[in-house]
Amino acid sequence: MTSSARSSHLLARPLSRPLSRRHGSSDMGSSVSSLLQSNDGTTAAARSMTIEGERLLNTNDFEGAIAKLSHAIACQPTFAYALYCRGFALYRLNLLEQALLDFDRAIELDASFAYSFNRRGCTLLRLHRLQQALLDFDRAVELQPALANAHFSRACVCLKLNHREQALASFRQLLALDNGSSGLGSLGLGMVLAHDPSQWQEAIDHLLAAEEKLSLLLQSDPNDAWVSLRRAQARRYIALLDPASQTWFAWLRQARSRTELLKQAAADLEQPVAFRPSHTSALIERGLVHAASGRNEEALGDLDAVITVIPQRTRDLSAGATHE
Repeated sequence: MTSSARSSHLLARPLSRPLSRRHGSSDMGSSVSSLLQSNDGTTAAARSMTIEGERLLNTNDFEGAIAKLSHAIACQPTFAYALYCRGFALYRLNLLEQALLDFDRAIELDASFAYSFNRRGCTLLRLHRLQQALLDFDRAVELQPALANAHFSRACVCLKLNHREQALASFRQLLALDNGSSGLGSLGLGMVLAHDPSQWQEAIDHLLAAEEKLSLLLQSDPNDAWVSLRRAQARRYIALLDPASQTWFAWLRQARSRTELLKQAAADLEQPVAFRPSHTSALIERGLVHAASGRNEEALGDLDAVITVIPQRTRDLSAGATHE
């Protein structure tokens, strides 16, 4: 593979990595395509540093990634993809307001890149700016209809806004869109329907389908923390539905007890927490699993860790971190 081809290959990877997929040149924003076609010295330096920054992102070295990407942006201030990548690193460090600035600038420079809208939507969601997040997820899906993570997040926002029917419609649309291959449509439907005892049978069907699909994805990429987290959610919901009052438990191919399901869910969460100890979503989910297992002290420990992480990130933000 030539150096130019390697650059194109690396720059074409979606850092949101919901399913460890890669998007091709047709999904890339115009700024990425134009950068790859340019050979001037400044652009070449920005490209090289962005590739290195992305490599660091994929190893969870977010501070190192920010440093490289900041240099790339200094060389090429209008390089929207470098701004998107740095925003993603800042997001992963929970420096949300700084991340938002980078995503805003990336979209201003290149409004054709669906991943920028998707990640800005995720940032706005964590900032509890739900209506704005919903608009960004809508735009991401419009630009790239097959972007499963945007469909999933959009439905989750609808739930937070108490738009249950819209959420169900979005999850069903996602399920039809990818024929269940991502597991996300099934997971979302199962989680929503699990709250209605009259729909437990359908909920279980969807949750088991989600667990199966997410397990297949983890076979191809065992280190995907995002997928591990989602499979843990599926297993926790399966475990918490009451087998004593339902016949679904006999449908399981393996007679797993509630205790065993929760143990499997906890095991799923060890990987994302070990890979990134400040992974708040994984810590919260593990706390819920521990609570469901009756391990209250461990549950409190995880939730206390979340409370500790957020103020620390706020102090880092006040100190200026590494964002130029």
